[in-house]
Amino acid sequence: MTDLAARPHGRLAGVRNALTPREWARAAAMAATIIGLNVLGWGMLAAAASGHYHITGTQLFGFGTGVLAYTLGIRHAFDADHIAAIDNTTRKLVHDGKRPLSVGFFFSLGHSTVVFALAVLLNLGIRALNGAVKDDSSGLHTYTGIIGTSVSGTFLFPFRDEFRGQRSSSTGIMGRGGHGLHRRIH
Repeated sequence: MTDLAARPHGRLAGVRNALTPREWARAAAMAATIIGLNVLGWGMLAAAASGHYHITGTQLFGFGTGVLAYTLGIRHAFDADHIAAIDNTTRKLVHDGKRPLSVGFFFSLGHSTVVFALAVLLNLGIRALNGAVKDDSSGLHTYTGIIGTSVSGTFLFPFRDEFRGQRSSSTGIMGRGGHGLHRRIH
């Protein structure tokens, strides 16, 4: 055990001296922002779960959905690509002689802002398309039907030889002369 670890006051002084007063102020501002955003988020969840926001005429946005989203977001924060991005940036700044105290904070703030903005845009898009989705004769159904069929056909085109030997479903999967998919699979 080192001399510093043996003395609790020495350890506390070491932590206190690790940052300058300006850096401590920045760390406190980041902590206050994180706490404030969490309070705001949980407050919004409480407002949504209290029955003010309906998903449909009979379903409410539930508290469990918000807790699930929060925990999945925390889990997502520890994905390897995020950790690597923060680590690489931190190492670069340390190599350049800087003190990268807020790299992770600004990465997470930027990432969550993008995710939040995309969620708002998705919500607005869903609301805008609601009528067109419900109407079977809308242009949306017509054009997406054409696009969906074209994409599927384009994807399946390279496999056309696999399906040429097959007959209708009444003849089974064997196709002509037993050369269909069943025979190729087995």
